[in-house]
Parts: sequence; structure tokens; C-alpha cells
Amino acid sequence: MIINENKLEETKIKGNYIIWSIIIFLSVLSVLVVYSASLVENYNNGSAERTLLKHIIILLLGLAAIFFIQKTDYRKLLLLANFMIWVTVILLGITMFFGKEVNDARRTIQILGLSFQPSELAKVTIAIYLAKILTVSREKVEQSFKSFLIVMLPVFLSIAFIAKENLSTGLLISAMVGIMLFFGKVKWSYIFMVIGAIILLFLLYIAMAKLFPDIIDEGRIGTWIKRIGTWIQSIGASQSELENTDDIDNYQKLLGIDAIKNGRFFGKMPGRGVLLYSLPYASNDFIFDIIVEEYGFLMSLVVVFMYVILLYRAIVIATKAPQTFGAFLAIGLMLNIVIQVFAHIGVNVGLLPVTGIPLPFVSKGGSSMLMMSIAIGLILSVANRLLSEKDDQHKDTKQLKEIKLLEE
Repeated sequence: MIINENKLEETKIKGNYIIWSIIIFLSVLSVLVVYSASLVENYNNGSAERTLLKHIIILLLGLAAIFFIQKTDYRKLLLLANFMIWVTVILLGITMFFGKEVNDARRTIQILGLSFQPSELAKVTIAIYLAKILTVSREKVEQSFKSFLIVMLPVFLSIAFIAKENLSTGLLISAMVGIMLFFGKVKWSYIFMVIGAIILLFLLYIAMAKLFPDIIDEGRIGTWIKRIGTWIQSIGASQSELENTDDIDNYQKLLGIDAIKNGRFFGKMPGRGVLLYSLPYASNDFIFDIIVEEYGFLMSLVVVFMYVILLYRAIVIATKAPQTFGAFLAIGLMLNIVIQVFAHIGVNVGLLPVTGIPLPFVSKGGSSMLMMSIAIGLILSVANRLLSEKDDQHKDTKQLKEIKLLEE
């Protein structure tokens, strides 16, 4: 393949500039909407400024992570992928048994006095691990279904641990895994067998919880069933029907509809929204509704367009990546971000069952913000290798052979 190095250099500079511009735009918007939400959430204790300061610090740490990680060589992750995925499995297991319990779910652990969600780490490490096995361990993936299961074991364990405490996040990661396996041209029969096995195990888990409630806590299962049932009942329901129910999920869907009505095209202006006083977790799970109400339908379209551009840039980077690993890595990491974005928006406008999913780079939350920043940093690291593609092809081939030998 003949490489136009001038074109590659232009792609690198322009692509990085676009991605950086979008992240900075979303960060500024995040400061504005989080502050609006914090004024209400912290009204009684008067700590809105402190909450905002903490959020700004996390944003700056995220931007710093992007800046430094983009300068690293992403190919070093080939040697670390196995270690990282098993550390993630261990952390998820610890969280499931010993994590802090909130709303019948254990999702966070304390590390050095700070609260951390290992499920956010899993979004990054699973993408890295999948990119690696689809590149280096391809023979094992294609050898037999048994060898495929063995290679995928840490991924399945991670998703199982996450789904027990946070079904929505488990489903989002599963979607990313399925799409990556599809692009990796894994046999359809393998994918369908795994999906079938997951569904059977899920149904078995629900049945066991119903039969043996003293052994298996069915608190989360009841929440899942209730939310899905409420969502199905709300499909096609009129606004008056939603208003006449006492269900909190229908109430939240109604607020999403109100956000669109109140915001109209240009919004009510920052700090003048009324949903801040009604929406639970306004600065996290329902921040898109705040954007729609305060900044209008136009701004909400701009925000969606920003994420679409991010996906497009990741696809461009993947198609020009000098190595298959880099291509899979860029696509996998960006899929995590984009799938989460549209799930968050779907929940906020009532198209999906109510669940807690943050909006990347906008919602308040340290673990999510930092992990998504690391993901962007790695994508930019792949982009930064484009310029040196011609000089590194021999080195890449040699490195892949060495890693294969180490695995064997």
C-alpha cells in the first residue's frame, strides 16, 4: 500500500484538533449544567460551589489524562491486556461481595479513600482485551468453540459480575462486545451460542432467586422486572395517563417530555429550568433533560452531533491505523462512549426503561469521567501513530510475533 505521508500528517493534525475541540466543548457545557443542577441538589447544605469545584478538578484531571496518554505508544497495551482484564475481574468480584451498597446494589469500592466504580474500568479494559485477542489470538478464537470460550472467559466473568449489580451497564458492554466480535468476523454460530447461553443463564438466575430468596437476593431482579414492565406499559400512553399514575418511572418519563416542551428551540436559559427541582440525580442520570430545557432543542442537536463526529473520527482513525490492534482498539473504545450516549438520551426522552447511565464528558461522576478520558487518550494515541506508519510496519509485525510466542 502506497502511503501519502503529507495526507497522513494532515489527518493527524486535523483529526486531533477536532476531537480535542469536541471534548473541550462538552467539558465547558458540563460545568454549566452541573452547576445549575448542583444549586438545587445542594440547596439545603449550600455546597453547590464545592460540588462544582470538585467537578472542575475531575474534568481537568480527565483532560490531563487525555493529553499524556495520547503521547504514549498504545501498542504496549498488547503486553498488558491479559493482566489488566484479570485485575478488572478481581476488582469486580470484590465489589460484588464487599462494595458499598446503595439501592440494593454494590457498585463502588474505596481505593485510597476515594470511591471508584470498577465497571467503568471494565469498559476500557474489555475493549483493550478484545482488540488484543482479535489481533494476536485470532487462531485460538477460530480454532473451536471451546477455545473461543476459554479466551473470552474474563470478558464473560466481567459482564456477569457487572450485570448482577448494574444490568444496564452490563447490557451496554455486551453490545460493545457483540459489535466488536461482528467486526472481528468471529463465526456467527459462536456469537449466537453465547447469546443463547447468556439468556438461559439470566432466566435461570431469576428462577433461582424466586425459588430460593433466602440464598439469592432478588431485590435487583424485582427492580429490573418493574422498570421493564413500567416501560412497556408506558409505550403509547398519553400524557394524561402518565400523569395519573404514581409510578416514579412514569413520572421521570413525563419530566423528559416536559423538558422538550419547556426548552423549545432555544431553551429557558442557564439556571432558569424548573425540572431541576423535580428530576432525581439531575446532574448525573438525567443531565440531558437539563440541557434540553435550559439550552433548547437546538443545543441538544448540537450535543448529539458532537458525539456523532467523535464516532466518525474514530472510524477514520481505525481505517488508517497501521495495525489491526489499533483499529479494533479505536473502534471498541469509541463504541463504549457512543452506545452509552444514546442509551442516556433514550432514557432521558422516555424511549428506554429508566436506569442510571451518565452522559460521557457531561454528567457528574469521577470514575466515568476519568475512564472515558483514558479512552479518548488511547484513541488519540492510535491517531498519533498514523504519521509513522511506514517506519513502524516492520516493528509492528515483529512485536506481534513476539507476543504470540509469549502466549504459546
